[in-house]
Amino acid sequence: MGIHNYWIAAVVVMLIGMSAQYFRSRKKQVYLPAVARFEGGGIKRGLTPPEAAALLGKPIQTILGLVIVGLLRKGFLHPQSGEDFVFQVAPEMRSRERSMNPGKREELRRAGAQEMGQVLYPYEELFLELFEQEGGKRIDQMDFSILLKPFIHSIAGRVAGYAMEETRAYYRLIIQRASKEARADGVLVADHQKVFERNISWILLHDDRSMHLGGDGGAFSPNWFFGETGSFLSWVETLEEFLRLLQEDQALRIKLGNEIDEVSAVLMADIAQATYYG
Repeated sequence: MGIHNYWIAAVVVMLIGMSAQYFRSRKKQVYLPAVARFEGGGIKRGLTPPEAAALLGKPIQTILGLVIVGLLRKGFLHPQSGEDFVFQVAPEMRSRERSMNPGKREELRRAGAQEMGQVLYPYEELFLELFEQEGGKRIDQMDFSILLKPFIHSIAGRVAGYAMEETRAYYRLIIQRASKEARADGVLVADHQKVFERNISWILLHDDRSMHLGGDGGAFSPNWFFGETGSFLSWVETLEEFLRLLQEDQALRIKLGNEIDEVSAVLMADIAQATYYG
């Protein structure tokens, strides 16, 4: 056999070997065991009050109000002097003026929260971004719709695979217990303040929160309330009224694991297009 034919035969053998190796690798890939997904069941613990409020189907203005109350409690937001319901981001949490990179801004906010000894939740970062961007506006002039879809979808991801009704019952129990603790007889006045401070967001979710924050409870004034006029409860109710931005006849449907769960939260008409994530 000539040299020419020898090289042709060698190339053919090499190609056959490469083909066999290729198909063996394809076969391995095709027959890798599938990753099974199981419903975990049980109760999803660890949700924040705004997240629990969404799961319980509370109105959007209540959910948004709880987020703002949380940001004020932690010192991430401050009311603008001389302006009702206009809030500014605390200097430690401002990032837009220090970086144009979204990832870097997140790092700066986390560092600021750590410096203040507070936990910063991902959805709170979105709210702080909006307040920085639209600083100086009263809350009823701000467009919160762009925050709702990523916020609700993040909750869907957290509760996927858990038992929804059991989880809802768990958070209803937390709300009842927090409210009962706040009104417990025999607790010193000084301790009452601490109890309310610790439980205020859960108390605000009670169906009859006026029973706990009105009357005798009306004297409760959080440390971050900054001496606003009127009672704390009336301030919260005005805050929520300003946040009543959405159409009442719409509801957001989110996919929770393998079930479609309807959350009776109301949305603006363009919520499907309004998201940070495109």
